Amino acid sequence: MFTNVFLFSVGYLIITMPQSSSASLQTDVAKASKLEKKQEFVCNRNKKEIWNHSFAGMHMHSDTCTLPSSVLNRWIFDTRRIFKQHVVPDSNNTNIVRQALLKGARMVYLSRDPVQSGHAACERLVAERRKFNITMIEHKIDALRLWQAEWNAVFNNQSVHRVTYSNLRYDNKKNVKDILNFWNLSFHTFNDSKARLVNHSSRTCNFTRHYLTLPDK
Repeated sequence: MFTNVFLFSVGYLIITMPQSSSASLQTDVAKASKLEKKQEFVCNRNKKEIWNHSFAGMHMHSDTCTLPSSVLNRWIFDTRRIFKQHVVPDSNNTNIVRQALLKGARMVYLSRDPVQSGHAACERLVAERRKFNITMIEHKIDALRLWQAEWNAVFNNQSVHRVTYSNLRYDNKKNVKDILNFWNLSFHTFNDSKARLVNHSSRTCNFTRHYLTLPDK
């Protein structure tokens, strides 16, 4: 049951696409706001039913599943910390988010061009010396395209602050300040996280260049 307390408190949730440098953004927003940051891993990876088959090609994150309304609403409306979560846009989760927006929620959405995200995932697997193949990365890119399309539909004409990976690379501090303004939080000077600026380009992952890439949306 959705309690009335949520009607009067706007929390700080960043919904993020996988491989979008969301950890760096969350760290910087937490530094600049002087609030605690948190990510929760509430999904039971042993339960097959947590996965919508359409997203099966994605790397399995431990916060990417069909979520109880009590958990997702807590992330959306918590005013004590900055939450960063990979909330999969299945019908259950998007319905909860829509209802929260109607009640005054103000969320941030971080996205990235799906092909760029797929390339980053490939580079991560190479760096970690893990086995993968081209088909695996292709399926991931397809799933990320669906992820982006589903959240774009939910966030159309809503009170959601959108940020892209390319925005952050162009002017990170401005985007952090814009997020805090959106949340009516004070901005404090901070040192940029540099992790997102490191972009590897191994020969193994060059096949992703054959995809048609579009600007981040």
